[in-house]
Amino acid sequence: MSPIGLRHLALLQAPLCAWAIQVPTPPLAEDTLLLQPRLESGPDSRALSDSLEALPVGNRIFLPLGELCRLLSFGIRLDQNASGASGFFIQEQRIFRLDTRSGHVQIGRKTSPLPQDQWRRGTTELYIDPALLAKWFPLKFQIDPKASEVVITPTERLPIQDQWQRDHLLTGRGPQGTEPLAVPIHRVPYAFLSMPMVDLSMSASHVQKDSEGGPSGTALLAGDLFWMSAQATIVRDENASMHQSTFTLFREDPRASLLGPLHARNLELGSLLVSPSLELGGSLPQARGVLLDNFPLAYRSRFAARTFHGPLLEGWSVELYQNSGLVGYQRSRGDGQYEFKDIQLRFGTNEFRLVFHGPFGEIREERSRMDIQEDQPPPGTFYYRILGARPVVPDLDASQSDFNVVRESFQHPLFMAQAEYGLSRTLALHSAVSDLYLPDGLAHRYDEIGGRLLTNRFSLQGNASREVTDGAEPGLAANAVFRTGFSYSSFQLQRSEYRRGFQVIEEMGNTSNPQLLRNRTLAQYDANTTLARIPASMTFAYNGKRYTDGTSTETANAKTTLTFSNSQFSPGLAYTFASSTQSPAWDLEMYWSSRYRQTEFQANLAAHRQAGATTLQSWGCLANYTTLKGVSFQSELRGSQKLADTTLLGSVSRQQGTFGYGAELQYGQNTGYGIRLRLQASFGREPRSHRWMTQATSTATAGAISAVTFLDANSNGRRDPGERLIEGGQITVANNTMDNQIKDHRITFISGLAKNQELDIRLDDSGLEEPSLLATVKSYRIIPRPGAVYQLDFPVGVFGSVDGTLRYHKGTHKTELPGVEVELTNAARKVRLQQRSAYDGYFEFNNVPPGDYVLSLSEADIRRLAIEHPPVRHIRIDAKKYWVAGQDLIVEGTP
Repeated sequence: MSPIGLRHLALLQAPLCAWAIQVPTPPLAEDTLLLQPRLESGPDSRALSDSLEALPVGNRIFLPLGELCRLLSFGIRLDQNASGASGFFIQEQRIFRLDTRSGHVQIGRKTSPLPQDQWRRGTTELYIDPALLAKWFPLKFQIDPKASEVVITPTERLPIQDQWQRDHLLTGRGPQGTEPLAVPIHRVPYAFLSMPMVDLSMSASHVQKDSEGGPSGTALLAGDLFWMSAQATIVRDENASMHQSTFTLFREDPRASLLGPLHARNLELGSLLVSPSLELGGSLPQARGVLLDNFPLAYRSRFAARTFHGPLLEGWSVELYQNSGLVGYQRSRGDGQYEFKDIQLRFGTNEFRLVFHGPFGEIREERSRMDIQEDQPPPGTFYYRILGARPVVPDLDASQSDFNVVRESFQHPLFMAQAEYGLSRTLALHSAVSDLYLPDGLAHRYDEIGGRLLTNRFSLQGNASREVTDGAEPGLAANAVFRTGFSYSSFQLQRSEYRRGFQVIEEMGNTSNPQLLRNRTLAQYDANTTLARIPASMTFAYNGKRYTDGTSTETANAKTTLTFSNSQFSPGLAYTFASSTQSPAWDLEMYWSSRYRQTEFQANLAAHRQAGATTLQSWGCLANYTTLKGVSFQSELRGSQKLADTTLLGSVSRQQGTFGYGAELQYGQNTGYGIRLRLQASFGREPRSHRWMTQATSTATAGAISAVTFLDANSNGRRDPGERLIEGGQITVANNTMDNQIKDHRITFISGLAKNQELDIRLDDSGLEEPSLLATVKSYRIIPRPGAVYQLDFPVGVFGSVDGTLRYHKGTHKTELPGVEVELTNAARKVRLQQRSAYDGYFEFNNVPPGDYVLSLSEADIRRLAIEHPPVRHIRIDAKKYWVAGQDLIVEGTP
């Protein structure tokens, strides 16, 4: 890195840090970290859920009290505004009360103060220091942020462990405590043709001083076609053009079981969802063709990089956050898509969050967790990617002198093949070859080879490439990349060298005579910390490019994202020096997003200063208020460097119910008055009732389920004719309660499930119409796919209870017999349930599965107490008799 880059990087860091330190202390922001909770007791280990949202606070990580209590089956519930909690745990006499306003916590009969530095309150959760949780409950916590895991070790038996034992006895699969209900993936066969789900967005506008333009709209359709997933985006812009429409047939399988011995994960035909990249050659252009690979489905175009893409209807915007720092912001574009290309992974864990903002005030979030370790092929694993396609012709300027040459280059096909192989846990090899035409009108071939070393503390990557063009000496390129990180900080340094006119695809753009790179240096430092007790994500980066003609460009930038209770502020400052202009440039960007109750605010500003002149490139501010009935009122003021470009917009809309609609008025000096009308709706058919569902929110490009709960009268696990449906069961998706989207209370229809991610669909049977009814299959694991509706049947059976008293009789003396193990065994004398008698000799077995049992005492306790076997009690539990009471056992002493 040159002295210029270092000096300006330091200059950028200082004012941002100084400004942040002066900001007053805010309330807590829910900037969470995803961890997988596991319960371990002796040899038993089991995941409680797929993820748990924890909260980083300085160097500590606080855990959510309400979610933990739910996962552990503690009878503790949070208050509505998350200001306290009350209930009991393990036993009803173990009372728990927490009041953050008074600052006290009661456990049993003991009340103690609540340390202020060991809890934080979020919008819907209370986050507690694990050290404090360990004092309250019989639990120990061990958090491993690197593995994104929290291990919970109980110091006494918990209710959830008793539930696992009952599940084990019911299913008869697997050892106790090792996830007996972990069912295989439930798959739905592809169809030749299925009824698609449709997202439809239409708008029409009239602007006083603009005679051009007309109705526009976007339709997204997803379903099955030719035994594959099909996704079509039909776009009509204001000029009546539909050239941005796309159509794709694809199959995706995260378990790599496509095409038999090829073990593919992804097969695409048509408009490719994302274009691959070469390590040194750069990103290939968007294309239509065929792509086959077995890389992990979280789209990886190159090592330690991810591309985020998907549908973005007209009027929507999206923000991308990485480890709470704002990476980018995009508004909807003409093709109905968004794309954040090749986002670099930081060393260690990366928490990504996509926040979507709709034109009617809607807010939707998607979260994902990625670790750079996942990009390394396991030892002996072979990854491959094969591509054959024709580039999509971009919008070109017909007035440029080389227009015909550039346009002709996009008429030729391109090919690519990539391979990676894991030599060991830390070493892997990479190679690639690609043939394509670039805008200079010539055919180029890229051959790449490389290797990398990846350890828990750092990664080292090296690549070399050769570019072959007819009539020219082969170009050469090589690079080295070093990455490391500690705690919530990461550092990356990359150096690339180019010789003999090596062409980098991105540098060429759409011109036939680009500048050629000589070398490039990249350095980036990222950190998550607190500034004046404010959660902050900071990035400092340097990018230096030197060209073969002797010119150079150096850019140093600093960016931070400060998170307050309900808002985020992201200022960024960049310094660029180009030797060809001899005039340095400063670029300032600021973005602010806030939400208070039903009101949302956004503001953005971009300014450029060069040669003593400051230009306000763009700016805008927006306020949106949504009533409880779903009506949104929005006002926006935006503009650019000219005052005449300022536009005032106001709209009223509704995005609830069967469809969304809105009207927008605008005024600008250049455009005059204008009006725009919008209509948005999603259509899908529920397969059981064959009823069409219409709703305002998006359903296409995601999966759905149709779930029913039925009384399994013959205990065969499937719904037979005549077995009735039961109401009252609550369906949860990945431990989140979801609302039923249809009015039929016997069927639960849920759409909008993230595609190609394994999801656990569970039945919460606590709300069933009778307490004796319990689910015999509590969960299904599915992989949703766009436009497909999975039909899930949850069987329930009648479970019983057995109670009685154990007494000891010797001579004329009779007394209660506590602490003795009472057993329910089957006909083969195999123990099914076990329990110790209470202090008064009372015992009770609840949730006993249907069947025939023998009630007896354990052989070990009979020998220990020197007592005789009591008379055998035969018990039957079925739908007609499920409560067996008064089963008193009297034992005699041995002679």
